[in-house]
Amino acid sequence: GDEIIAMERMGVIFSRDDTGRLGTRAFGGQRQARTFFVSDFTGQALLHVLYEQVLKAGVRVYEEWFALSLIVEDEQCCGAVVMEILIALLVAAGIYMENINYYNKNISVIGEDRETTVIDGNQSGSVVTFIWEEDGSTAALSGFTITNGSGSGIYYSGVGGASPSPTLTNVTVTGNSASSGGGIYCWNDASPTLTNVMITDNSASSGGGIWCDVGSSPILTNVIISNNSATNNGGGIWCQANSNPTLTNVTI
Repeated sequence: GDEIIAMERMGVIFSRDDTGRLGTRAFGGQRQARTFFVSDFTGQALLHVLYEQVLKAGVRVYEEWFALSLIVEDEQCCGAVVMEILIALLVAAGIYMENINYYNKNISVIGEDRETTVIDGNQSGSVVTFIWEEDGSTAALSGFTITNGSGSGIYYSGVGGASPSPTLTNVTVTGNSASSGGGIYCWNDASPTLTNVMITDNSASSGGGIWCDVGSSPILTNVIISNNSATNNGGGIWCQANSNPTLTNVTI
């Protein structure tokens, strides 16, 4: 039909029979050979030519983006909700024996639900580490239970003048231990933002729930810090060395 002619004029080289006419073959269980094709890579050939035409027309192409939903108004599609795959990782429910280190990578790791999506540090150091200069606008952890860490559940540390400021949302930090900061450890100007977070049943020598040191300024909103313990100082929170946390609607 007209679409085949248009595609061929754009540059798709369809396979032909011995007489030079467009070749056809059966497709998808059909009994009759009535499908035009390009060797054994029809889809790839069509996609490449269409992509070339899009670039030729100056249309902006969003590489490595995932469409979440379409925006429809008055039965007209007027936009889309999309997510950049390169900076976001969606994690299905399950128990994951992992130790994660962002190490200056500005990505968002999003669990399905903190009740069902668990990162278990297996007593092999901190479960999650932010160390360097992770940016709160893109570096984030959301929708997880963080547990069984032996060097803090979540470890934040600035290095070389850079200070991490990632966001932590809808996360439960529980059952972790460390010498300082059993649940969360903030050091050297670390300034994470914690929202809707539960920090419970963690232990340390000081700062059973949270340890803040060397100018760290975490921002806590709607946070519950409960049933944590310390053998020396600060069962809930321990702050020193010009640390200045901001607490809004926080229960200790």
